[in-house]
Amino acid sequence: RGLSAAALVARLGGTLASATEFSTITQALDAARAAAHEGETILAFGSFFVAADALTWTRSHGYGAASASGRV
Repeated sequence: RGLSAAALVARLGGTLASATEFSTITQALDAARAAAHEGETILAFGSFFVAADALTWTRSHGYGAASASGRV
């Protein structure tokens, strides 16, 4: 909880190949969207604050409630 990207990678002991740290949820989701391929799912998880920002992001990018799957 509240770990930096570097600390999270270290704690996972090689489970992750890499991690990128972003200042905001919006920046992270924009980067995930840019990296996603057609039909892939973007999953945002964490606190209620993360969920609220992710929901706002999905609505502002036209995904809305009809696209609850989050598929790109």
